[in-house]
Amino acid sequence: KAAIESQGQQRVAELEHKVSALQERTRIFLRAIHVLGERNRRMQPYREDNERLKNELAAAKEQLQRVEQSNSVLQWHVQQRLSGGGPSAGGFGFGSFGGGPGIC
Repeated sequence: KAAIESQGQQRVAELEHKVSALQERTRIFLRAIHVLGERNRRMQPYREDNERLKNELAAAKEQLQRVEQSNSVLQWHVQQRLSGGGPSAGGFGFGSFGGGPGIC
């Protein structure tokens, strides 16, 4: 009978230790969740800025592409004019309207 009581007390002590350890882990996990939630809340404005900047960068890249394309067309027109490929040589220059000097 004493041996059974001793084993029961030992088992109760083990379970109390496990419960205590689980409570400590739960406390640590809850604290981590709180800290991560707070960090997430503080980072929200940065995520919004990041999204805005990504959109601005994409718009700037599109504008740069359009400008580079326009520049390429203008360089071609200048090249045509410099090489004598104006309207009188069958080029695509804008030539003169009504006898005035050409636009290109």
